[in-house]
Parts: sequence; structure tokens; C-alpha cells
Amino acid sequence: MKKRVLNIAIALTSFALLLTSCEQESKGDYSTTSNSDTYPTTQSDSYNQDTTPSEIFHIVSFETHGGSQVPPQKVLHGSKATKPNDPTKQGYDFVNWTYNGEQWSFIEYSVTEDMTLDATWSVINYEIEYNLDGGTNSPSNPLVYTIEDEISLYDPSKEGYTFTGWVLNGEKVSKIEKGATGNLSLTATWGIHPFNVTVFSSDLSKGTVLGSGTYEYNSLVKRDVYLQVGFLIIVSLI
Repeated sequence: MKKRVLNIAIALTSFALLLTSCEQESKGDYSTTSNSDTYPTTQSDSYNQDTTPSEIFHIVSFETHGGSQVPPQKVLHGSKATKPNDPTKQGYDFVNWTYNGEQWSFIEYSVTEDMTLDATWSVINYEIEYNLDGGTNSPSNPLVYTIEDEISLYDPSKEGYTFTGWVLNGEKVSKIEKGATGNLSLTATWGIHPFNVTVFSSDLSKGTVLGSGTYEYNSLVKRDVYLQVGFLIIVSLI
């Protein structure tokens, strides 16, 4: 009887040990499957890894078409370029920057590729002043000009005077050269037109009239008359 009880006790002990071993193995498997090193990547994590861009930069260049140089900019993809100081160009006013023919907005538009912005210009109209000293200007002489124009100057007119040339900044000129800039003041110069005056008596047998010679416009003709005879004055231009 005692031997039977002992066998039952041993069997229960063995069974208990077996249960304990199974429970430990079960816990060990759970711990292994929950290890962070082997945790599967989620769809969300995979999406973030695939769509997060590396830093891509683009070069924005500026073409001024004869104006002052503007340095290029290195701009992060999707960012906005910085509006540079307006370039300058002799004879022109700066208008704006364009890209592919359309005005570029540095406030609204982002940079997504390498690009070149083009400067647009408007030509400046300069005034021409004519100092005529009592003369009359030719209607063919313009009142304005631009840096792109080459203008031949026409002669004005003035009664009793001969036009001798236009003077600009102390030098005689006959035209406004292409490439000139700034408002201009032209002065007409004149030479008094001389006249030949012949004075003679209508009847040479009755006396003598003196005073023939060359006279300037609007000057007095001096004559000496002897015997107070009648006389004729003949005026001819040189």
C-alpha cells in the first residue's frame, strides 16, 4: 500500500514538473515574437520612408540681356527664390522678371527645377530742347529720342540769317548718334546774311549818288546825294 502511494506521488511530481516546463517554453515564445528587432514594418512606416525626399536643390539663373549682372541662387526644391535687387541698363527702365514668357512672382511661385529668369526692359524717351535764337525749327526735328535711335538734324531758318550749325555741349553736331542717352539741349548758330546794295542816280547827267556796297541784314544803307537828283536802289543777295 505504501509503495502504491509513493508511485502516485512521484507521478504527480513528474506531471507538475512537465506543466512547469511547458509554461516556461510558452512564455519564452511570446517574448521572442514581441522582440522589437523583429517587429514587422507597417504600411505607414514604409510610406514615410519611400516618400521622404532627400534635399534636392535647383539653380535659378538670371539673364539681364545687357543689363547689370545678377548672381544665381541655389534654392531648395519646393522653396521660393529670393527677389534680387533690380538690375540696371543704360537707356532702359527695368520692368520685371519672366519665365517662359510669363511674369514670375517671387511671392507665389515655388522652384521645382533648374530655371533661367529673363529681365524685361522698357526703353527710356529722352527730351530734345532746341534753342533757336528767334529762328524757326524744322518740323522734321523730333522732340524726343531713345538710345536705339540715330537722328539726322535738319536746318532751322531765320530771316536775314544763314544757319551755321547745331551746337551740343560746346561742339557742333549734325546728328544724334545711336547709343546717346539723357535729355539734350541743342543751340542753333547763325551768320548774318550779307546783301550787295548798288545805289545810282536815275539820271547820271544830273548828279551823283554814293552808297553802294555790302550791308548786313536790317542795317542802314548810307548814301550821299549830290544835286538832289532822283535815285534808284537795287538790292541783290550774295
